[in-house]
Amino acid sequence: LAGVEEGARTAGFHLLVAATEPDTVATASLPSSDPSFVDGSILLPDALSRRAVEQLAGGRTPVVLVEVSHPRVPTVAFDGASGAAAALRHLVVDHGARRVACLAGPEDAEASRHRETAWAETLRAAGIEPDPDLLVRGGWSEVDGMRLVEELLAGGHRFDALFAVNDETAIGAMRGLERAGLHVPQDV
Repeated sequence: LAGVEEGARTAGFHLLVAATEPDTVATASLPSSDPSFVDGSILLPDALSRRAVEQLAGGRTPVVLVEVSHPRVPTVAFDGASGAAAALRHLVVDHGARRVACLAGPEDAEASRHRETAWAETLRAAGIEPDPDLLVRGGWSEVDGMRLVEELLAGGHRFDALFAVNDETAIGAMRGLERAGLHVPQDV
C-alpha cells in the first residue's frame, strides 16, 4: 500500500483504501463502481465474490486486479510460488522438517492454489511425498489459522512444520499451537 500511495501521489492522485468482507458488500457501494468518485481501482478480489469482480470488470472505471487473473482486466501478480518454495526449502533443508502441513486458503483462491502447488512440488523435489491429510483448507484470517491447527491436532495428524499460505493464517496457527501447549520453533 505504501508503494501504491507513493505512486498515486507522484501522479497527482489521492489513495482511498476500503476493506470489504466476502459477499457482504453490494457492488454498487464500492467506490470503483462510481466513476464520479474515483479515477480507478486496484482490487484484491479474494475479498469479493466472483460476481462482484465480473460487474466491476464490465464497468466504466479502470480496474486492476491483484493476484487473481481475469480475461478482461489487467492483473498484478506476485511470484508467490517461488516465495513458498524458498520457505519450504528453509523448513526441509535447513531445519530437517519431514512432515510439513499446508494451511491453505479458499479452494477458489488462485494465490492459494499456486502456493499449495509449490508446497507439493518442493516436498517432492526433496524426496518427501506430501501427505494429503496435511493439506487443510480455510480462509485467510488468524481465526482460520487457529482452527486449521486445531483440526490437524484433533485429527491426530503428526507434523513437524507448518506452511501457511498467508501471514494472518500463520499468526493464527502459532496461536493455535500455543493454546495446545506447543512452542514455535522448539516443537513445530
